[in-house]
Amino acid sequence: MKYKLNKLRWVAVNLVLSTTACTTGNNVGGNSTNSLNTTNNNYLNAASTQVEKQGEIPGDVGYAFDDRTGMSKAVNCLVNAGDPSAIVLSTPKLTLDFTNTVSAADIGVLFNEGISGNADFGLFSISPAAIYTRARMLNQRTIDFNYVQTLSADATFTVKGTGSSILSADAQNILAQGNDAFTQVCGNSIILSSKKGAVLEATLTIKFANAAKKRQFEQETAGSISGIESIVSAFKKSEQTSTRGAFIGISIYQLGGDPTKTHEIFNGLVCDVDNLDSCQQIVKNLINYANNDFQTGVNFKDPSTLYTYKFKSKQYSELGLKVTLDPLTADEQAAKNYLTTSVIKDRQMLAYLNTYVKQVFFNTYVDYVTQSNVFKAITDYSSIIDYYDDIRNSTVIIDSCYDDTNNINTKCILAAKQIKIMRSKFQASIALANNLATVMDMNSPIGEIVFIPVNVVDSSVGNILNNVTGIYVAYLPKIQALSSECNIDSSTDYEYFKTYFPQYGSKSLYCVDDPSIVPGVTNFFVNGFGNRNYQGIAGHMVNSVETLYPAGPDGNIQYSYSDSSDFKYNPI
Repeated sequence: MKYKLNKLRWVAVNLVLSTTACTTGNNVGGNSTNSLNTTNNNYLNAASTQVEKQGEIPGDVGYAFDDRTGMSKAVNCLVNAGDPSAIVLSTPKLTLDFTNTVSAADIGVLFNEGISGNADFGLFSISPAAIYTRARMLNQRTIDFNYVQTLSADATFTVKGTGSSILSADAQNILAQGNDAFTQVCGNSIILSSKKGAVLEATLTIKFANAAKKRQFEQETAGSISGIESIVSAFKKSEQTSTRGAFIGISIYQLGGDPTKTHEIFNGLVCDVDNLDSCQQIVKNLINYANNDFQTGVNFKDPSTLYTYKFKSKQYSELGLKVTLDPLTADEQAAKNYLTTSVIKDRQMLAYLNTYVKQVFFNTYVDYVTQSNVFKAITDYSSIIDYYDDIRNSTVIIDSCYDDTNNINTKCILAAKQIKIMRSKFQASIALANNLATVMDMNSPIGEIVFIPVNVVDSSVGNILNNVTGIYVAYLPKIQALSSECNIDSSTDYEYFKTYFPQYGSKSLYCVDDPSIVPGVTNFFVNGFGNRNYQGIAGHMVNSVETLYPAGPDGNIQYSYSDSSDFKYNPI
């Protein structure tokens, strides 16, 4: 039997992206009103088409919700679904803040929950909002200064009655077929309230030459950036240091309201390192737009133009209706966790490897075999990402883990297994990449040194709790230069040195230095490097004489590790 439930249609909620972003000598993005208009029209068309293809149906108050998948359903199962008076809007409230930044993760929640009700969903979605936020979450060499402005009202759906009387006749017929049949269509909750209105998100992006320069910029500007208007001046002050060779750009993303005038924010201006004054003018235009056209473009009398976000649901059981939905089992949750973790790490790693091969040390210190393996790893990771981005595969994941709640125990777990099988075909490249992303940061008497792997002996290096053995290059962040080539063994028994370098005795780090970079130092070494219970004693060789640096009871160096989970110390 077919039932006529009130199905939610996709409404293109006037989402639009405008950008201007350039680097020296290479203009990227819209540089004129015409090109921006073309981009925006294509973007709107793509939004509607992609969302319809993947079934990304935006939720709304009164509509069914599934707590297990975290997704809104495409139906309203309530008896007063078609009653406009059931939705009550509060007095709209404006929030303008160009001082405090918002994290990429929070933007992901804001955008993806607005579409689906679930932020994780955006990792697999190919909707414009998901692609936009993914780009901001996955780049380790970029700082995004995100600012969000909202004009919205609290929307509440008034439920009529209690128990089964709250349901429409068709929904009651489905309920008569049993709990599972009902929850599959109507979920176990309803979206009782939300925000409705418009969201304006602006991002000023700085992409640095490497992660070390990003870290340097953060140190140089600590406490000096007080809002979006101060960023460009901070960029100017660091032009000869951290922002040298950097990329700067501004993007605007609006959901809801009338975004047709967002192109006037740019008004033909180009923001790049050669036109920083234009960047500052765009910022001023943005603030003016937020204070004027953004607000006047929101019509709360036209629901089709309003963006719905920040859902709050209420279970049917709290409304007197006996409907249950068991929580995810450990295996089901593990499957979803594996999928979300894998897609993030694999995207990050591909970006890292593409940057790794562009480093100065790659052709100098990395041997031919390792170079070949790195290029193969890039090809393999590209295949992995292509698999995720293939609409057929992403749709399978979405349908299995986020669509039908009854599929999670079978199809979602199977989807995770399929991803594991797919990734297992590239295990050698994944292990190599994890190894090359594992670096050590050491504070020593001659300053901070970062050790970057160029040839890894131990196949388990990717786990920072395991031994770290191999050949590394030493990078000095202070002068931004490579200083030496090092043999490293951080195992507590120094097995690597015993086997391969018995002449070094108990030394577990030995670097051959470039005297022109570190005057007077021809070799740098650490006795006991890697022993977690002892920080080690460092020394150097001058004219073949070994000299220890002054040491306290805990040695004279301190070191820490960073891997692909955060890339914290990686200077690439």
